[in-house]
Amino acid sequence: MSANFWIQIPDNIKVELEKIAQTKKFQKGEIVFCENDPFKGFVVIKQGKFKIYNLNPNGKEAILRVMSEGEMAAGPLIFSGAPNYPATLESIENGSVYFFETNQFKQFLKSHPDFQNQFTTQMMQFMHYLKNKTSSLMLLNLKERLMEYLKENGAEHNFIQLNINKNQLALLLNATPESISRTFKALEEENLIEVKGESYKLKSS
Repeated sequence: MSANFWIQIPDNIKVELEKIAQTKKFQKGEIVFCENDPFKGFVVIKQGKFKIYNLNPNGKEAILRVMSEGEMAAGPLIFSGAPNYPATLESIENGSVYFFETNQFKQFLKSHPDFQNQFTTQMMQFMHYLKNKTSSLMLLNLKERLMEYLKENGAEHNFIQLNINKNQLALLLNATPESISRTFKALEEENLIEVKGESYKLKSS
């Protein structure tokens, strides 16, 4: 499935959703919501890049995902009844989000039954996607995780630049910055990727 929630919504529904959304702007490093904050609603990234993460007992970040335009954070909580956000969402560059307050959004779903069915299906697909992502982090080695990350970001067909720095990528892939650099070099030496400056492309097998 596509991680882009917004692009899958019909245009006429987008117009209606924008009427009930609160647009909130954030500077780099600002927090949208914190882990364990009371759940008040979900967000869709309107512009910029944001990271969603947990902190371990030592205060080290474990990045769960880097999110960009059209992606959704905390949407499944609309149905789960969970009282708190399970992770922190923070801007990694200047950007903005659409915020959808829980009760208002539930009323919107009731008045738009066709979209309610679509939204429910999307949430089920999204939860399945997250489950697979968690499994891949546990089962794949670093080389495979890095190649999967490049593929997800379009490097299968085009040269791409990393949308985060290598320190953040290391946190995302549960590795160290040094091992990320070594793995990029190994992938290039094994002729699995092409490198042009700071851009990368997966080679056809």
